[in-house]
Amino acid sequence: MILQRFLALTVLLSVLNMVLSTPAHAATVVMENGERFVGEVISMVDGELLLNNQYAGEIKLPWTAVSELISDAPLRLQTEDERVISSATGTGTAGSLMLMASPDSTAGIVQTTLPLAAIVAINAPVIDPYEYHWRGKANVGLNSTSGNSDTTRFHVDGEATLENDFNRYIAGVDFNRGSDNDLTTVDNWTAYGSYDRFISEKLFWNNTISFKQNGLQELDLRTAIGSGIGYQFFDSEALRLSTTAGLSYVREDFTIAPSEEFLAFQFGLDYEHQWFDWLRFFHNLQALTSVEDIDDFVLRTRSGLRYPVSENFLATFQVNFDYDNSPSPGAEKEDIIYAFTLGYSW
Repeated sequence: MILQRFLALTVLLSVLNMVLSTPAHAATVVMENGERFVGEVISMVDGELLLNNQYAGEIKLPWTAVSELISDAPLRLQTEDERVISSATGTGTAGSLMLMASPDSTAGIVQTTLPLAAIVAINAPVIDPYEYHWRGKANVGLNSTSGNSDTTRFHVDGEATLENDFNRYIAGVDFNRGSDNDLTTVDNWTAYGSYDRFISEKLFWNNTISFKQNGLQELDLRTAIGSGIGYQFFDSEALRLSTTAGLSYVREDFTIAPSEEFLAFQFGLDYEHQWFDWLRFFHNLQALTSVEDIDDFVLRTRSGLRYPVSENFLATFQVNFDYDNSPSPGAEKEDIIYAFTLGYSW
């Protein structure tokens, strides 16, 4: 009798220990190779499922290799068609999961099963599409020599972007000044701004304004105001690529030559690519071509490499190339500046 009570108590304590040691809201993840992982689902973002296991801690699993996800706690599932569904999940057919909530209890659920491939995020932070975000950078470069020759080179540039899912505002400036034995060798500045209104996720209405001065080309001011269509191929920290095309009104005021006004085709390209974890390549191109005379065109490019010195500080080597196929009499067609700068990004 005493032995029976002892055995019963032992079994009861074992069961109680199992219950208490099971993490609350545990989920079971079954991989395609049959492996099973138990823990709390933290999130699934960018194709990576993060699971908190009681003994192993955080475990990262590739979402494409998951065949089943069973969770007794509601998960916030974001689908490829931009629905957000909150539901516990159970075993479904191959490659899918069962939504345990009733179809009437959660808006947007029209089926009881959901393909795993249709889920793009789980418990991801909710982002307000109307909330604006800042990003930008500012750079300064200075080079000075003395002795047999006295040379000075000064460069500063900056750009700021304010954007949400529907609107994007960009403003920027660059300034270059240089002398060699008191003779001016570089004297130009550029200021620009744009407003993009996104018509869809990729397509946007592009509006631009820019001002350009170049003392050596006897260009007092070139003003260009344009509008057109743009397409955003990629927009992430690792890769950004967009193009624009449209028409611009252009006015050029020269020091000696008479002023000119004309309508021009405009084309733009903005490309930025993260190489490895420590190097970023960028290339920006802006072109204006007269509608009446295709030989009357100007080209502006900024290309280079950025290297992060610390979290927000960066070093940049860039080549600025400005080309005017129809400059004022006696002026050179091209300006090339090689600049090494230190800057701050946010």
